Amino acid sequence: YGAAGMTVVTEFLVAIFSASIVLKTLKARLSLKMVGKVFLAAGAMAAFLGVFYSLNVLLLILFGGLIYLVALYFLKGYSKEMIRDVVGVK
Repeated sequence: YGAAGMTVVTEFLVAIFSASIVLKTLKARLSLKMVGKVFLAAGAMAAFLGVFYSLNVLLLILFGGLIYLVALYFLKGYSKEMIRDVVGVK
């Protein structure tokens, strides 16, 4: 368990340092309101995955992602305009 634990710690530190560099480079600020919305959407996805864990893994990935995106949309985590900007549709 020692190697697995150190791997988790290392990946966590890499994520923290990477996020720090990205935020400094982009001069961006994290919105606590947005972080809360992301966690709520992730909670909805986790609840679904916890209930239907016996489904095929591909279905879990598909439905989990869909539930996350729909939940985040209803929490106003993103808008239709933002999707159009990302996709490049005018």
